[in-house]
Amino acid sequence: MAAWRNLLISAAGAVLNYLSFVIVAYLFGATVQTDIFLFALSFVIVVSALITTVFGAIFLPLYIKLLHQPDGTVQAGNFACSFFARLLALTVLVGLCMLIAPVPIFSWVSKFDPAILAQNQGLLTYFSLVFSLTVINEFLRVILLAHEGYVAASSSVLLQALSNLALMAVLAVFGGVHGLAVAAAASRCIQCVYLLWRVYRMGVRIRLHLASDFYLREFRRLAGPYWAASIISTVSVFFYDYVASGLPAGQLTAVAFAQKIYMLPVSMLALPVIEILNTKLSTLHARKESEGVQRLYLQSLTLSLLVMLPISLIISLNASPISEILLSRGAYLQSSLAITVHSMSVLALAIPWIVLFAINGRMSLVFQNTRVPSLFGSLGHLISIFVVWWLVSAMGYIGLAWAKLTMEILYFLPFGFLVVRYSISLRWKTLFGDLAKIGMATVLAYALAGCGISFMQHAAMPGLIVLLCSSVLLLVVFFVFCGLFGVMAHGLFDSLRRVPKSKL
Repeated sequence: MAAWRNLLISAAGAVLNYLSFVIVAYLFGATVQTDIFLFALSFVIVVSALITTVFGAIFLPLYIKLLHQPDGTVQAGNFACSFFARLLALTVLVGLCMLIAPVPIFSWVSKFDPAILAQNQGLLTYFSLVFSLTVINEFLRVILLAHEGYVAASSSVLLQALSNLALMAVLAVFGGVHGLAVAAAASRCIQCVYLLWRVYRMGVRIRLHLASDFYLREFRRLAGPYWAASIISTVSVFFYDYVASGLPAGQLTAVAFAQKIYMLPVSMLALPVIEILNTKLSTLHARKESEGVQRLYLQSLTLSLLVMLPISLIISLNASPISEILLSRGAYLQSSLAITVHSMSVLALAIPWIVLFAINGRMSLVFQNTRVPSLFGSLGHLISIFVVWWLVSAMGYIGLAWAKLTMEILYFLPFGFLVVRYSISLRWKTLFGDLAKIGMATVLAYALAGCGISFMQHAAMPGLIVLLCSSVLLLVVFFVFCGLFGVMAHGLFDSLRRVPKSKL
């Protein structure tokens, strides 16, 4: 039941998080101020991810490995406290820099006019607190996940999203766009208090422990190449936002809304399960159950495609009615809506490949294989920087979406499988046979659903009717052909539910 509860709670959190952006669209539309707010929020999340990316990839497997050793609770506690002391020092240092000099920092990392940034200095200062709390909260969530507190970890995300939505609805009315930044910081404060309480209830005591030990040095050794690659990947993601900040006023907001919509199913359905999957794979590997690792990996790949491919096609084919239902109210203009629709129709096609890459990445890191993924990942992100610059220069805002889709399919998809192939031996013929069958079912479903949508639009049916009918048609055709081709995925949630208890 843990997998299902985690999935439902995280899905609710993702929906609430998205609704906060609907409030931004309704109250403020797409303006220079919303561009600055969304850029600043994305920037601090990207910078915090540079730190937090090693929590699940490196820290979690090491921590779980310690828990499964004799007297492992004490060793794991010392390792976590030593790690947290250094993390807190780094977080406070970076946060203070953002608090003291927000305008110079954001002038350097964006294409916004410094004069406009100076007018919004009060808004930008809150993001120092947003950054610091994002890092600390993610560390506390990983501690809960390591102790199989899946529901508590996902509940913290739901609490943050709910409090952010409630505070935003009130503060944005009275404080304008500045109220959005206050809500973002305050909601993370509430989340931090909740996480500290849940970690304490679980029996884990987080103290400042300055002494180093073998496992902290082992963490540095493993994290070195991974962190180097993360810097390059962060620069790549940052460059995406940097280029977007140079678009005409309001276009960054319109593209950002398209990103929020197409990532909603990933946040709702994929990431919560991948969090549990990461812990389960690490536990099985620590117990040297190689067959269990392979079986769980293959199940997760097949199921992710069976779920994410039809969702991807539904969103891409129905970008217009979905955007109209969600955004065509309040201050959001039709010109901005057209940009959102155009971007979302392309971005949605990247959904399944993003999920596959995330699963492959977790699989390779379970084996503590960081050097090869770091090398290939760094190369891919360097190429991505060039692709973004080239396509945006040639195509404008839609070049951002095409750059994302191109890199996911042509580079990161095959790269993910190559890294896993380097880490472990699998039944690759069976795996790629299933993937080919799912691909054929996808092509057939896409063709028939596309014809159905064209007919319904020609008949001038309402957008909601088009969305519902085309979705049902696509799902029926897709799963009928998957059944005929003999593609089935079962047992994944049973495997995730039966997570053996740690020896605490």
